Amino acid sequence: MHENDHHMAGAYLIFGDIEGKLAVLRVECTRCSRKGRYSVRRLIAQYGRNARMMKWNSTVTVRGGMRRSCMTAAT
Repeated sequence: MHENDHHMAGAYLIFGDIEGKLAVLRVECTRCSRKGRYSVRRLIAQYGRNARMMKWNSTVTVRGGMRRSCMTAAT
C-alpha cells in the first residue's frame, strides 16, 4: 500500500464520507487476486450513512473466506 493510499483510507471512516465523492467503492486484496465493486448508493441504502466502512470491510472479508488483513479498500 502506498503512503497516499493509507492516507485516503484513513480519511474516510463512514459511508457518508464518500457519498457524493464516489459512485463505486472498489475493494481489492493486496495479497491475492480477489476484488469487488460496490455501489456507494446501495451501501448507504443497506447499511446507512453512519455505518463504519472498516466494520463493513471486515464482514465482506469474512463472507469471502479471507483473513481481514488480506483485504485493502481502494478508491
